[in-house]
Amino acid sequence: MGVKYNSYEMATRKPRVTVYIEPECKKHLKEWATEEKRTLNNLITVILEEAVERKLQSEKGTDHNKEPQETV
Repeated sequence: MGVKYNSYEMATRKPRVTVYIEPECKKHLKEWATEEKRTLNNLITVILEEAVERKLQSEKGTDHNKEPQETV
């Protein structure tokens, strides 16, 4: 039988980061989170994960060591 964790326990296994933002930015992020029925933390996590993914994809596109792809 596998170990079951509630969502709080799972979240505590992830590293934590503290950020400081302007109150106006936080206000807009909270409104955005509410519109998407997310917590503020979840919205910020999603935004950061998507930004990292775009960065990684961008770096793949500018990798000078990879072979050029053929176009048909």
